[in-house]
Amino acid sequence: KQWYQRRVRAPFNRILEELSGNNYFSSHTCTVLFYNKTQSDIAWKAKEGGKCKVVVKHILSQENGEWDGMRGHVSADHFADKIKDALFLVCGPAGFMDSVKSILNKNEVQPERVIEFKG
Repeated sequence: KQWYQRRVRAPFNRILEELSGNNYFSSHTCTVLFYNKTQSDIAWKAKEGGKCKVVVKHILSQENGEWDGMRGHVSADHFADKIKDALFLVCGPAGFMDSVKSILNKNEVQPERVIEFKG
C-alpha cells in the first residue's frame, strides 16, 4: 500500500502546486475527485493555501463504517456539473481509466480536455 501512496501523492502535489501558483486559477476552483474503497485507503488530502481554491471529494466504494461523504463507483453524476468546461486529469488502474474515458466520451468531452497519467 505504501508504494501506491507515494506514487499518488507526488504527481498530484506537483499539479496542485503549479495550479496554485498560476494567476489564471486565482479565480477558479480546482475540484479533485478521489475514488477509494475505504477511508483507510485515502492517500492524499488537500493542503490549504495558494492562489487556487482546492475542493477535494473522496468517493468510497466499500466503506462499512461511518462516512458522511459520497459512496459508489465512478459515475457521470459525480462530476456532471463540471463536464461542459472542465479539464480532466485522470489517473488510476486500467479499469478505472476505461470507465472514466467512456463516461467522458459519452458526454462528448473533447480529447484535448483529457490528460491521462499512466504509471
